[in-house]
Amino acid sequence: MVPDVLGLAEMDSDALGTAEIIPHVLGPVDMVLDVLGPVDMVPDSLGPADVVLDVLGPAEMDSDVLGPADVVPDVLGPADVIPDCSKCIKGVSV
Repeated sequence: MVPDVLGLAEMDSDALGTAEIIPHVLGPVDMVLDVLGPVDMVPDSLGPADVVLDVLGPAEMDSDVLGPADVVPDVLGPADVIPDCSKCIKGVSV
């Protein structure tokens, strides 16, 4: 299903039969199932947070454009907290 700009979601099965669910531009979250892993949830640009589950590790939580902080844990380790994304380059605080 492919919605118009104000539609609900588009669903497209991948090579292994799982689904990709991508809400419309004004929707709350984008949910994309990994081929081998759990779910990636990415809200729209005005949403509260981006939550991305690693295949082998815990969650990566990345605040949206207007959000307060970026939390990016290591794949197998604890979390790296990056408070100001405007000073981040590929998850590395500068």
